[in-house]
Amino acid sequence: YHNIQLEKINVNMNDRVRISSGPLMAREGDVIEVRSKTVKVQLPTLGYALTAEVEKANVEVIQMTRSYSNNYFYNALFK
Repeated sequence: YHNIQLEKINVNMNDRVRISSGPLMAREGDVIEVRSKTVKVQLPTLGYALTAEVEKANVEVIQMTRSYSNNYFYNALFK
């Protein structure tokens, strides 16, 4: 393949991530476990906690803004 780069993705516990490919693409959640090649992500869905094991290459860490962390619904689900 041409124009392909390999990048190490630093993902840590409690990082907020967005899944970038696969059946859960575009879902956001919090990292609850980090393994060598995968991470477990807790995804809030209809009031239930869904946990998915996702390859590190398929997640991107997203930065939480201060206003987001003060959001009532965020705090109700993740605090």
